[in-house]
Amino acid sequence: MSKRLLVVLETLVLIFGGGLLRLVFEPFMNWRLALALAYGLWAVLLWLVSTRVAANRRRALTELWQLADRLGYTAADLSRRTPRYGAIDWQLTRPENLQFYPADATVARLTRELTEALARRVA
Repeated sequence: MSKRLLVVLETLVLIFGGGLLRLVFEPFMNWRLALALAYGLWAVLLWLVSTRVAANRRRALTELWQLADRLGYTAADLSRRTPRYGAIDWQLTRPENLQFYPADATVARLTRELTEALARRVA
C-alpha cells in the first residue's frame, strides 16, 4: 500500500470508523453492546493503521540517515538543504533517537537528492 492510501485510511478510520461500525452492528444487538463492540473494533483498526504509517515513516528516515552517514552529512547539512527544519529537528529524526517526523515529502525529496549525490560520488 502507498503512504498516501495509508494516511487516507487512517483519517477515515479516525473520523468515521466508530460511528459507521455502530450502524452496522446495531440491527443485530442491543445498542449499548453494538456501541461497545464498534468502538472496540474502531480502536483496534486505528491502532493497526497508525502503526503501519509510523513504521513506514521510520523506515524512510532510517534510509535517509543511512545515505547521509555514507555521505558524511550531519543534521546541520540536512538543515541547510531544508530551510523549514533546523539542525535540532533533524537530530531528533535519527533512528536511534527518533522523536520527530518531518513531512513525508521532505524526507522523500532528501532521500532522492542524497541517492543522486551518492551515485555521483561513486561514479
